[in-house]
Amino acid sequence: HVLLIGSITDESLSLMKIAGLTTLVAGIVLIKSGTRKARKPELEVNHGAV
Repeated sequence: HVLLIGSITDESLSLMKIAGLTTLVAGIVLIKSGTRKARKPELEVNHGAV
């Protein structure tokens, strides 16, 4: 495994890290924007659960 990782270029690793970070950031932004737009439905669901 170490040899395989070593054979992979640093560029590909950085791209993977960047892709992962961008995906996480995009997900967080979507979740925040979604919660802001759907606050009422979420509150209703929470009250229903309780």
